[in-house]
Order: sequence, then C-alpha cells, then structure tokens
Amino acid sequence: MKSTITVIIAACLVLLGPMGARAQWIVQIPSGDDSYSLHFASDPQGAITHARQLVAQGKIADAIAWLARYDQLHPREIAPNRFLGDLYFRNGDVAHAISIYIAIVREFPGDRETHDRLGVAYATEHRIDDAIAEFTKSLPSINGIRDLVTLHRIRGDLAQFRTKIESEAASHRFDAVIQDQLGELDLADNRPRDGMLAFAQSLRDQPGFEPAENGIGRADMVEGNYVSSLADFKVCVKDHPRSYSCWTNVGANYLHLHKLDAAEHALAIARALDPEGPGALVNLGYLADQRGAWKSAVTYYAEAIAVGPYTPEAYIDVGLDYIGHRMYNLAEAALTKGVAFTPYDGRIHVLLGDVYNEQGQKNLAALQYQAAISSDNATARDIAQDRLMRLNGGATPR
Repeated sequence: MKSTITVIIAACLVLLGPMGARAQWIVQIPSGDDSYSLHFASDPQGAITHARQLVAQGKIADAIAWLARYDQLHPREIAPNRFLGDLYFRNGDVAHAISIYIAIVREFPGDRETHDRLGVAYATEHRIDDAIAEFTKSLPSINGIRDLVTLHRIRGDLAQFRTKIESEAASHRFDAVIQDQLGELDLADNRPRDGMLAFAQSLRDQPGFEPAENGIGRADMVEGNYVSSLADFKVCVKDHPRSYSCWTNVGANYLHLHKLDAAEHALAIARALDPEGPGALVNLGYLADQRGAWKSAVTYYAEAIAVGPYTPEAYIDVGLDYIGHRMYNLAEAALTKGVAFTPYDGRIHVLLGDVYNEQGQKNLAALQYQAAISSDNATARDIAQDRLMRLNGGATPR
C-alpha cells in the first residue's frame, strides 16, 4: 500500500469523487470444474497484473471479484492476497480489507508490509492503540515511524516513544538501520537538523544505504536547502538508479527550484519504475498546475487517490483546484474522502472547513477547524485558529 516515503509538493498552505461503494463479495468456487482451476493456476505476479489491468479499465469491482476467486484457490500466496486487501481498501471497504490483512499476519506474523497496511486501516477507523501495535510490528519502516509519531502524539506519549528510539540508537551506534529510524523519527517530529545528523551516522555505518541517502535529502529540503538536497538525491539515484523514491524526490526538488522540464523528466522516470506510486502522480499534478493545465492536474490527483487513498497531498491539491474554480461540491466530495482516509491531517480539515464556510455551513466549518486545531501540523493549527476566530466574530473560541 505504501512505499518508501517521497517528498510530495502540496500547494495547500501557500495560499489558503465520493467514497467508493462498499463492495461485499461472496465467491463460490465451482466443484469439479477443472477448466476453472486451470484458469486460476498459481501465478502470483500474473494474478496481480491481471487485477491491475482491470483496475486501469475502471473495473475495480471486477478486479476484486477475480482476485478473490484466485486467492480462494491459492490462500498462502501473500502478495495477491495483500493486493486484494488493498483493492477493498481503495474501494472504501475498510472492514473487509482489515479481515484480509489480519488473516495474512496470523499466517505470516513476520510480514512487516502487511502489518503496515493493517496499521493504516486501523488508523482510518480511529483505532489508535491497534494501529500503533501494527505499525510497531512493521518496524524497521520509514512509513511506520512517521505514522507512529502522529499516533503517539495523539495518544499523548510521544516523549516516551522518542526515548525508546533514542535509547535503541544509542545502544546500536553502528547499526545503519536503527540510526536511519532515528532520523525518520526526527523528520516526523519536525527536527530536520537532528535527522540530518542521524542519517549521516547511518551512512557512515553503511555507505550508500538508500533510505539514509533519501532521508538526508529530505532533511535538506525541509530546511529549504534545495541546492544541497538536489545533490543528495542525485547521489541517491546514481547509487540506486531504480529507486522510485529517490527519482520522485529529484522531481520534487526541481519543482521547488521551478525547473519544470527537469522535474518532468525525473518524474517520468519515477513513474516508469512504479506506475502506481502516488508520490510521482501528485507531483506530476502539481507540475501541470504550474503550467496552467488544471484539468490535467486534477486527472493526476484523481489517479493518485485511486492508487494511494492514504496520500493527503492528493486530496489537498485537488481540493485547491476545485476551490479555485468555485466547484465546491466536487471539493467537498474529494476532501470528505480525504478526511476519511487520512483523518489526522490538519491541512485537509482546514480546506474542508473553508469549503463549508463558502457554502454557508458555519457549524460544519467550525467542526473541521476544531479538528485541525487538534492536529499535529503547526501551520494548519494556526490557520484553523484564525479561521475559527473569524467565524466567531473575532472572539477567541473556548
């Protein structure tokens, strides 16, 4: 569901389709039908490819039904079964996705990728403790650390979580993976300079370690050091020419530097490496927006949401395009879905509040601003506080 983290350019705080139908499939395998069994012969990658082809044709329900039949015949093939869970999740059937992920990790408790997916699914249902437990089982993981920071902050024990990670890093000073995890914690906790030190230590422990090369570039970007970060990412793609994340981040860096043609080239390479990677799609949408082709941008954002419904920047940017063109119904639909799939991102709550406010729905707007004030994004909190004061006629809300 999620790949190594990439930098995604979102326009949200520079200015300031409805949920899919729940698909319930009860699949019966015909008994004594040899031709049926031959049609679903074991081919894990082929099964996923066929399902993806159906999804690309807009037939996600057919893809779910077909892959469900395949998985009934080959229940121990992790990748197709996991992808079936992903398709349920994309289609809004979170409960069914959870049941599939649970079945996988019961059979294969060491499958960190599925633990990560299960954590995402639990988070969308606000099951904080369950999500934390699953993300913890996904470690070492870049996405897992980031999500754990968000959830521990919500639960109120982020300091204890940080102490645990710092203690592990101090005890394993020459373990590149553990040092990289500390760097990811620092980045997620808005401490990019500390993160840079941790990533640098990781690279001293293991020169050429891809996550750390990627991480140090992202830390430079957060600090606004775009010339340095571009050099970092170029080292990453030189050492790892098939790294989707590093190529996506090269493209994102060029977007920051307003070098649109260079960005397009890097993002095209990233997309060729992973056609379903949402990061490159969102950045291609932002690139289209910068060129004034907002309808093309919306298409990219919609595709990013389809393949990565947990990617907040896709909802943010498509929401901004719809708001900018006063298409408030479409903005509301996109942002409502964004809140459902990424419930703790304050930026989306701010934008949805703005949409409600523009439509005269003051009470609903206030609820969204309150949600943003409770988020871990400082900029979103400040904007939401200001919006709420204006909504209340200048009085500080209680």
